[in-house]
Parts: sequence; C-alpha cells; structure tokens
Amino acid sequence: MAAVAVLALAAVGLALVLVGADRHQQSLRRELQTAFAGTTKADVDRWNADGTMLQEVFDALSVFADGTQYSPDDVKVRHPAPFFGLHRCVFVIWTPTAVEFELGSGDACTDFFG
Repeated sequence: MAAVAVLALAAVGLALVLVGADRHQQSLRRELQTAFAGTTKADVDRWNADGTMLQEVFDALSVFADGTQYSPDDVKVRHPAPFFGLHRCVFVIWTPTAVEFELGSGDACTDFFG
C-alpha cells in the first residue's frame, strides 16, 4: 500500500513539473511574441550594424538570450526556459519577411550550440 502511495505521489509530482515547464515556456513565448511583433531579419541586421543587438534582443526581456545562429536566409536566437532540470527553450527566428517563434525541448535546445 505504501509503495502505491509513493508511486502515485511521484506521478503527481512529475505531472506538476511537466505542466509547470510547459506554462513557463509558453509564458516566455508570449513575451517574445509581444517584444518582437512585426520585426524581420532587416531589423536584426540594423541592430547588429548600429551596435544595439545586446539591448534589443539579448537583454531586453526577462530571460537573457544565450545563443545566435546566422545564415544568409535567417537569424535564430535561443532563449532558455529551463524548469526543474528540464531543458526547454524558445527560438526566435527572423526571416526577410517575418519573425517566427519555435518551442524547443531536450536535444533541440542543447544541440543548438553544436
């Protein structure tokens, strides 16, 4: 009986951590969507050229961005959203015509750095 109670408590705890991680990640995504609405790769290129990338992208939000990947077609910035040891993140991806927001977890977040 005690073993069943311990297993049930562990299952509830795990479920609470997973739900909390999802909520934390979604909250960061909403913050990023609000902050970068209407921006494109041209804005990122301008922030790089005038030296304001740190203020505009990395340090402008509640979570400091910790990585960037540049390609000719887009710029991808990782904002970490860890929660009780779970690797979660939100990617902001600027293209020439839009900005997109992609949720990541596990290897998608950690493999970002190569």
